[in-house]
Amino acid sequence: MGECVLKAWPEDALEMVANKFLEDVDLEDNVRLQTIAMCKHFHESVRLMSENYYDTLRRHNYVTPTSYLELILTFKNLLADKRDEILLLKNRYLTGLDKLQFAASQVCVKHVCIYQMHTCSFIHARSFRLLVATRILRLLCVAGVMCHRCDGCVVCHRCVVCHRCDVSQV
Repeated sequence: MGECVLKAWPEDALEMVANKFLEDVDLEDNVRLQTIAMCKHFHESVRLMSENYYDTLRRHNYVTPTSYLELILTFKNLLADKRDEILLLKNRYLTGLDKLQFAASQVCVKHVCIYQMHTCSFIHARSFRLLVATRILRLLCVAGVMCHRCDGCVVCHRCVVCHRCDVSQV
């Protein structure tokens, strides 16, 4: 029975194949060179470990050119998956930032609204207090009662005014 002997690829062949298969991947030049060196190292170290495995246990583990191509394709697929995952996370992050900015602007608008409502309600409350005070003073004037603030005389002729403390005017 003949034994199948697989010869190791020379390093320049490993490099050329990796260059060819990685040319369509968007990588910086230094990263591309490091990736090619990494693929060559993985392939060569597995080949040497397979020889050691055979010497120790007398069992074959074949490291073929197809194994090398599968290594490169696996790298490309993992890189594409990770880039897609990172792009998805980036988009989620940017969407979250947009929503936070929108919420902040809405809070600012609501704050202005609340301030205006508070100011308006303060003015309305003051007007209401003046209206009530005026009506009470009219009633007191009719009854001939003195102003409780200053004990001044309440005079009424279509308008109610305490001449000493100027409580209200209508």
